[in-house]
Order: sequence, then C-alpha cells, then structure tokens
Amino acid sequence: MSDHHTAKADGLTHQLDRSIFSDDADAIEQIEARMAMNEAKRDRMKAINAAIRKGTGWETRLQPPLTEAEHGELLSPAHAWAGVYKPGFPSYALTNLGARIRADKERLAELEVRAIRTEQAEAAGVLIEGDDFLRITFPEKPERSVIDALKAAGYRWSQGSWYGSRAALPEAVATLAN
Repeated sequence: MSDHHTAKADGLTHQLDRSIFSDDADAIEQIEARMAMNEAKRDRMKAINAAIRKGTGWETRLQPPLTEAEHGELLSPAHAWAGVYKPGFPSYALTNLGARIRADKERLAELEVRAIRTEQAEAAGVLIEGDDFLRITFPEKPERSVIDALKAAGYRWSQGSWYGSRAALPEAVATLAN
C-alpha cells in the first residue's frame, strides 16, 4: 500500500512540475515557450514525413539526422495499422500536437486579457464594466467582507473577475469603486 501511495505522490509531483498555473508571474512566457517547442516539434515531424514520402534513403537525406527518441517513435509497434507497417508519424500525432498548440494560443489570449484587466483595475482601484450585467475586477484579492457581500448578492467568480447584476451591486463594492 505504501508503494501505491508513493507512486501516486510521485505522479502528482511530476504533474505539478510540468503544470503552468494562470496566477504564476511568468505564466505567459511559459506558455509561449511551450507553444514554440510544440511548433518546432510539429515542423520536425512534418519534415520527417515528407522525407519518408520521397522514398528510400530518406534517413541519409534528413537534416539534422534522427534523434534516438524520434527513431524509437517511428519504429514503435503503435505505428502499425491493420497489421501493415506504415513508416512516418501518424496523422493523429500531428492533429493532437496542433490541438495542444491551439489550446495554448487560446489560453494565452485569455491570460493577456486578464493581465490588461488587472492593470486597469490597479490604476482605477476597482474596475467595474458593463451596463446591466457587470464584471468587477479587483487589483488584488478583496477583503473577506467584500467577497461575502458579492456572494450574498448573487455574484459569481470566473476568470479573474466577479460577474453579476447591477441591481444587486453591494454597497461595499460601490464605495470601493468611488
């Protein structure tokens, strides 16, 4: 049982080491670096597949030569389909990598918008946007009494801001905004 829990803890530690949290100070730079790495990997996979399609002797024409990891991936049994070996990276590998890049681009855009909104909130004290349905952004975490008042008024927290009706705007927040 202890081996099981040790393995679980190691897995969690490994996952936390690779994760990029939105509230990290350098989250935007980390996501940009991961996107660049995945784009380079996708371009390399495409170049390898193109060289393979050109025919025999493709390994000698490939510059730079295959790494050990690429060689292992290309010759793995997972690349056999219906009992017939088809050389090259499968199309799903490129599709999956493209989806990861696209998800990182969307997350990056979301983080950049959140950073701009937080800067505006820091300059104004509290940023209140909208007409009937409000988005309230604080430059830093507000006091517990303000959070409780927002929750009691039906406001909900999402993506770095509080969302709710103007009619239910708590007095505690209205005084902060003035």
